[in-house]
Formats: sequence, C-alpha cells, structure tokens
Amino acid sequence: MARTSKYCIFCGGEPTTKEHIWADWLAQFIAKSMSNHNSTTAILNPDRSIDKVAKRWGGDPRSRRLQIVCGPCNHHWMSDLQSAAKPIIIPLIAGKSINLTLENQKILAAWAAMSVICAEYFYPKSAAVSVTARRWLYQTHTAPNDFRIWIGDFDRKEWVPHWGHSSVRISLSEYERPQGWTVHPDGTPRVNTQTTVFVVERLFILAYSCPFPEILHNEKIVEAVDSRLSQIWPPRHSFLLWPPADTLSDRSADNLAGSIFSRLDEAGTAFGV
Repeated sequence: MARTSKYCIFCGGEPTTKEHIWADWLAQFIAKSMSNHNSTTAILNPDRSIDKVAKRWGGDPRSRRLQIVCGPCNHHWMSDLQSAAKPIIIPLIAGKSINLTLENQKILAAWAAMSVICAEYFYPKSAAVSVTARRWLYQTHTAPNDFRIWIGDFDRKEWVPHWGHSSVRISLSEYERPQGWTVHPDGTPRVNTQTTVFVVERLFILAYSCPFPEILHNEKIVEAVDSRLSQIWPPRHSFLLWPPADTLSDRSADNLAGSIFSRLDEAGTAFGV
C-alpha cells in the first residue's frame, strides 16, 4: 500500500506521483521473488516499555512505491541522480572491483540520502529528516550536511532484513522551536534524528542524520560503527578501492542495524517517542 502526500516532500509542488524506493532499474539485478513480507514498528515509551505492531504485506518489499514526490522532481533531477548513480551501484551490489573516487562517493551519498528520505514515508510519523535537509538535496543534488553515511560489502547468509529505520526526538532546549513545530497535530512528538540500514544485495548502507552538529559528529556515538564500513559522507578519503578486504557478516549487519541508536539512548540525549 502506497503512502501519499499532497505536496512533494522535496520541492513542495503538486500533484504527487508514485516513486519506487528500490529503483526500477535494479529489477534486472535483483530478483524480486518474495510473495509477501513482514514489517514491524516499535515505539519506545518514556517508562522504557515498548509497543510493537507487526504487519504482513503482499508482494516483495523492493517493489513498494510511495506517492510523495511530484512529476518534475521524479522525472528530472531524481531520474538524473539515478542515472549518475547506476554505474557506481552496479559493481557495489555485485561485490566487484571499482575505484570510488571523491565524485563517485558524493553521487552515491546523494542517492543514498534520497532513498532514505523517501523510504521514511512508509511511516510518516517516524520521518525525521527536516524540510531544510530535503530542500538542500533538491537544490544541490548532494547529501544534506546533517547526514553521515557509511557503506560496506555484505556477505548475507541468513540475515533477513532489507531495510531498518530508527528515529527519535532529541531535545536541546536552546534549539527548541515553538510548540507547533515539535508535535504532530495529534500531540505526539515530531522526531528529528534517525538511523537507517539499507541493503541492496552486497551493498550495505548505514545513514545517520541529526540536526545538531555536536551530536552528529560526536565520536563517542558513532564509534559503534563497524570499522569494516567506509564513510562516504562527508567523504574522508579521495578514493576508496572496492571491495574492501573485510566483509560484513550476518552478525555484523545485525549489530550495526541499531548501533548508533543504542549509543544515543545510552548517552541519555535521546527521548523515546
């Protein structure tokens, strides 16, 4: 079932059209063979209790679409970004050799950020990326400055997930906006910080975004990220030789799925929503 938005989440235009989260061109490289799939949402309450809701959906999760972007965005800059990223992604999902230049890393990071931002709207209340960050991607076609993105080579055996998303509201009093900006119409808090794990065959992507630089770049929080991942945003190296010597196992992937979120929780800077 598609989630819909009247206005484009990137430019604010209307009407909106349906967009594939896993790009359509990936179908020739990925067998979308699942007849159904499961999704689970969990809410961490202030008393540390957890409310979980599980759903079973028909079809392969990599075929799902969302009606959240307008035609001009979908068919122009987003399509152009898909085309630019395609020759970079194809070797990565197959685990083949490629030299990830600085420009390649920037393109891949922008593509990953676009995918993460769109996929957040499977569950709109858990969408954490700000309109400012979305406008930045729309205007510059580069990943927002409040993102950090890593990639790894993943040798999947039995680990099931293709997508994992955690979001939370971090409250720093000096940055608080008026009440209308911090809650949904039903009174539930708006989140502003997220981590996403996104897997496409051998390509493992971890994306983390937070509006507060002192938290986004806090090494005590991100040191939980496995050393087998390479940071592509902001880029740290002028080039990366791929694939890396060390690959991710099922256990590593499972640990990484909640690594940053756990550190945020342990640090006491995040409040469950």
